[in-house]
Amino acid sequence: MNSCYELRREFDGSSNIVMLSIDTFNKISRNDILLKVLSCSDFKLIGISKSYYYYVLKKLQEFNLIRDNKINFKLLASYSYDYKNNSIKIEPKFILVGKKLLCVVNLKNGKYIDPGLLEELEIKDGRNVNLREKVINIISEILSEYLKRGVIYVA
Repeated sequence: MNSCYELRREFDGSSNIVMLSIDTFNKISRNDILLKVLSCSDFKLIGISKSYYYYVLKKLQEFNLIRDNKINFKLLASYSYDYKNNSIKIEPKFILVGKKLLCVVNLKNGKYIDPGLLEELEIKDGRNVNLREKVINIISEILSEYLKRGVIYVA
């Protein structure tokens, strides 16, 4: 599933990348309320009770996704551990924080690319261009650049 949420929460700026196990990532990326709380700092705009908002916020803080009420990453990457080869594999599922949107990106399947994601990545929609490949290339470049600087948090 590829979807974007309007960004109504400040970005902390201290972390570029956070990595979560694929199971944890899936729990977050498939939960609309978690994504809304992640992207918005006002429970009234989300349409949930104050107590539930703070319960969800605490969960997101436990995963180091929010710090001081601000988003703590630019790219949330998912990984799986390969016990046979004793290695970590980065999965093609991400949450990207842009200038205006927080976008959930699944490059593993599906041909639909959210227009908001294309705008955040500054990709022009062309008729003879494989948009999915462009998104893959740009996110790969972002991931590579962030990994060169070091991973801030792995859970």
